[in-house]
Amino acid sequence: MRNLLMFLLLLSVFPFAAQAKEDKDIRECRKVLEKETATYWELLRQMADLRAAINAGYEGCVQTYPDQFADAEENYTFWKENTEIEYEQSFEVVGVLSDAVFEAEDKQCEGKDVLLTELKGKSREAIDGQYDKAHQRRLKALAGDGLSGGENAFLDFDENDSCKHVLTTLESYRKYHDSKEQARFALYTFATEHSSLANKKDRETKKALKAFDKERKTITFSAFGN
Repeated sequence: MRNLLMFLLLLSVFPFAAQAKEDKDIRECRKVLEKETATYWELLRQMADLRAAINAGYEGCVQTYPDQFADAEENYTFWKENTEIEYEQSFEVVGVLSDAVFEAEDKQCEGKDVLLTELKGKSREAIDGQYDKAHQRRLKALAGDGLSGGENAFLDFDENDSCKHVLTTLESYRKYHDSKEQARFALYTFATEHSSLANKKDRETKKALKAFDKERKTITFSAFGN
C-alpha cells in the first residue's frame, strides 16, 4: 500500500515539474526573441515617427498656409504613397529577420512558434499605435505654432519653422527620390542617421542595422522599379 501511494505521488509531481520546465523554456524563448529583435522594432518606431510628423504637418499646414502649399499636394501624395510602401515593406524585412532569430534559437524556442507570431503581432500593433499618437501629438503641437486656431494662428509663414520644414521635406523627397537612395528610403535614412538610434554605437545595434540594410535591399528596391 505504501508503494502504491508513493507511485501515485510521483505521478502527481511529474506533470507539475514538466509544466514548470515548459514555462521556464517559454520565458527564456520570449526573452531571447525580444532581446535579439529589439533594434529592429526600435528602427520601425523611429520610421513611424517621421512619417507621422510629415503627414500631420502637411494636414495642418495646408489649412493655415494654402498659398504656400498650393503646389504641395502632388508632392505630398507622392510622399504618402511611397513612404507607406517603405513602411509596410520594412515590417516584411523585420519579419524575415525575426524568423532568422527564432530559427537560430532552437534550444530555447523549439516548438514555440506561437511566441514569434505573438511578438510580431504585438509589436506591429504597438508601432501602429505609436504612429497614431505621434500624428495626433504633432497636430496638437502645431496648433500653438501658428495652426488650427492657436494663439499664434496668424504667424507669418517665414517664421513658422515647422511648416517650412514640411514643405522643403516634401519638395526634396520628390526631387531626389529617383536619383538618391537616401531620399528613396527617407524613413530609413532618418531613423539611422538623425534619430536617437543613430547615437547607439554598441556592437549589437550595428550588427542589427547592417542585417536590416542587407535584407531591405533584397525586398524594397523592386517596389520602385529598380
